[in-house]
Amino acid sequence: MNKLITLVTLLFFLMSCNDDNEKETYKDIVFTVASKRSVKDNIEETPSYQYVYYVKTSENQEWTKFPYEILNFNYEEGYEYVIDVLEVTYSSAPEDAPLKEYRFISLINKEEKESENLPD
Repeated sequence: MNKLITLVTLLFFLMSCNDDNEKETYKDIVFTVASKRSVKDNIEETPSYQYVYYVKTSENQEWTKFPYEILNFNYEEGYEYVIDVLEVTYSSAPEDAPLKEYRFISLINKEEKESENLPD
């Protein structure tokens, strides 16, 4: 009888840990990253990361400010990059963490140049 109670308790515990609200979604994106970046306007938003990249995507060929850190991306000013990035979206996150994170996957191209038409 004790084994049955232990088994039922264990199963109940495991089922309660399987929370459907903690699902992640993944999206593969190719970014063109400008040769310059800017200091964030609002550092309090994500204080551990104080710069914004200027990026273009296949859907948007205009340079836009990208306020997220790209994990494991070794940026060097003066080079324009084309990189493959994994966007991870969390359905829930701690209060002090963003709902999205971006992970560097691979370098497609790195060219020493000054990016043109960057916003002020």
